[in-house]
Amino acid sequence: MKRSAASCGLLASLLSMALMPGQAAAQSVGDLYWGVFGGAQFYSDNEINGNDLEFDPGWLVGGQLGYIFGSVRAEAEIEYNEADVSEFQNNNDDGTLSALRGTGSLYFDFVGFNQSNILPYAGAGFGFASLELDGDDLDDSEVALTAHGELGVSFAAAENFDVVVSYRFEWFDTDLADVDDDITAHQVRAGIRFFTGPCC
Repeated sequence: MKRSAASCGLLASLLSMALMPGQAAAQSVGDLYWGVFGGAQFYSDNEINGNDLEFDPGWLVGGQLGYIFGSVRAEAEIEYNEADVSEFQNNNDDGTLSALRGTGSLYFDFVGFNQSNILPYAGAGFGFASLELDGDDLDDSEVALTAHGELGVSFAAAENFDVVVSYRFEWFDTDLADVDDDITAHQVRAGIRFFTGPCC
């Protein structure tokens, strides 16, 4: 319930900010950009040999570098996320699941949207992740294939940068610690994207 209330509050704040009058979108064709972001990480429940594996809400932080081709953006990203294990084998556990991800993505910006200061987008990407599960009864690490899908919206806060809020679903192709299913996670993100102008 607390998780749902926090997410609803964040989305309500985003909508109120996005609907305020603002400048035209800061990005232009040929622009390079970089950004930083953080947010909340929600790993999906899993099982290990029939024993429940559950997680507390966690956190994430990262950075990105991208190039704008028009309505399409190409982006490279580094992200670190972490969440505590809340339950394993029906007992509380002080373990932690963490992931360091390096990915490449393509995003489509809906440039025809009729609000000049708002730019919705959607996209997906893939790469590799270094996963680590560390706890009283859990100790394993692995490098795995990872992929994601993302929906978000940016709005022009100034001439050369946007504020961005998004939802992302992440997937990890792993049997870390013999988990029964692939590891998945939901993210709510917020960040700032700076535009440096044409690359050449």
